[in-house]
Amino acid sequence: MSFTSSVRFVDSLTSWSHVLLSVATLAVSSPAGVAIGLAVTDLGDGGPGTAVAAALLQGLAAGTFVYVTFFEVLYDHLSAHGGRSADGSGGGSDGRLMKILAVIIGFGCLTALELVTLKLTRD
Repeated sequence: MSFTSSVRFVDSLTSWSHVLLSVATLAVSSPAGVAIGLAVTDLGDGGPGTAVAAALLQGLAAGTFVYVTFFEVLYDHLSAHGGRSADGSGGGSDGRLMKILAVIIGFGCLTALELVTLKLTRD
């Protein structure tokens, strides 16, 4: 996510000072989010309020990753105007099909890995 955001900053912002400020903000926000999450879970009383706060923060983090993945990164790479094939062309429908297949295989591999990890932790 940091790499993608940094590339987008360089592409869209007009001055290097804006790019550096944006990258610095991104670099500070991730550890700050972790610190807030740890504070909520470790300093909380363990009651329902702590569980609700933790669930809300986890939902916000997951939603951010889903948004960036599907609406920022994948959209650009899978749209007709986005992404280039190895020969520099737009990729065409064959290139787009290969990209979609790669995404499906990648999600499948990560899902399988998560299921194996879940199975190993239960045993």
